[in-house]
Amino acid sequence: MIYNTRYNPVTEQDFIQILKQTINQKVSNIVPGLIQILNIYCRIRIGYDFYTLLITSPCDLYKALIYFYKDEAASNIVLKLILKNIIVDEESIDKALNHIKKCEGKKFTEILYKNLIQ
Repeated sequence: MIYNTRYNPVTEQDFIQILKQTINQKVSNIVPGLIQILNIYCRIRIGYDFYTLLITSPCDLYKALIYFYKDEAASNIVLKLILKNIIVDEESIDKALNHIKKCEGKKFTEILYKNLIQ
């Protein structure tokens, strides 16, 4: 169970739904089809959708993106594009991306959660 800043319990499933809605609303307007393609790829490659991987296993998602794009820099750009639409300040975006790259899922999720539930 995850707690927001007001100490109201939010389940992981609730968090994934909030994330899914936020990303769909913001990213789909900028890059139509990107999330749908990544969802299909993640389901085929790993067995989970993009959103679930972003929350529960960001390191696996990152590795899958590197495999998909065949390039770490391209994977970083895609993730940064997505993070820019759900995290407000540039410093938190960079920290979040670094936590993903270092496979520090819990630290990444804390940053993500802090920025989604406000």
